Amino acid sequence: TFNALISACARGRRSEEAAQVLEEMRRRGVAPSTVTFNALIHVAARCGEWRLARHYFELIEREGLEPNTRTYNTLISAYER
Repeated sequence: TFNALISACARGRRSEEAAQVLEEMRRRGVAPSTVTFNALIHVAARCGEWRLARHYFELIEREGLEPNTRTYNTLISAYER
C-alpha cells in the first residue's frame, strides 16, 4: 500500500521519496488518511525536517481530517530533533 511505502521511506530517511508517494496517491485518486499523514510526519521527523512535519500537519486540517494522539506525538518528536 501507499502507507507502507511511506513508512519504508522513514526507515531510509527519504523524505523526498515519501512526498513523491503522496503525489502518486493523489494522481491515482487515492485520498490520504490521517495514517498517511502520520507516516509523512514521521519521515520528516526522522530526517530532522520539522518544518516539513508541520506542513504535513497543516495538510491534515486542510484535508478535513482529524489529527490523533499519534499525530501530535510524532509532531513533538519532529520538534525535538
